[in-house]
Amino acid sequence: MKLLIFGATGLVGGSLLEQLKTAHEVTIAVRDSSRIKADNFNIRVINFNDFESFNLQEYDGVYCCLGTTIAKAGSKENFKKVDLEFVNLCFQYSIKTKANFFCVISALGANSKSRVFYNRIKGEMEDSLIGNQKVIIVRPSLLLGDRSESRPLEGLSIALTRPFSKPLKFILGKYAPIEASTVAKSMIDLSLTGRTQAKIEFLIKLPSGTQY
Repeated sequence: MKLLIFGATGLVGGSLLEQLKTAHEVTIAVRDSSRIKADNFNIRVINFNDFESFNLQEYDGVYCCLGTTIAKAGSKENFKKVDLEFVNLCFQYSIKTKANFFCVISALGANSKSRVFYNRIKGEMEDSLIGNQKVIIVRPSLLLGDRSESRPLEGLSIALTRPFSKPLKFILGKYAPIEASTVAKSMIDLSLTGRTQAKIEFLIKLPSGTQY
């Protein structure tokens, strides 16, 4: 299959790339390719502020792993631009490219009516994904994995919970911290088979309007 990944340099996106590239023809869309060496995958440079310049090519499926934090983005407005507006641009591109599915990372607790800004933006993003293709939304809890960027509070939470990850998974189910590699595997399984064994919340929207 010909697959396109947005956000392949992040925690989940990087794992997704590693799991897909040996069995599929994978292309990643990145803003800066200077630090990336192509290893059994293709690279395309993208400017989200000039998305129209990203030439149209056909793909069987599109994965979107874009996401930031308010601290890294610098403001709520910039956070919204990445987690809502840029994701929607990727979705619209997937429609134009006639992809069979669009699979995206959201967050546990996503709700467009939430009083929590982060959850509300994630919910608005989910609500905006309406089109004539299958949409798979995964809603992970706290992500476990080695990030290249610094997230002090998240790092502290991981350090405190990781030693107890197995019992927490049994007790908390989908609310337990989850490995980024597991999230990536669930995205692959859900997009290709419609099922996953991971304890993760997800939503699948079909072109008919059916959701499950």
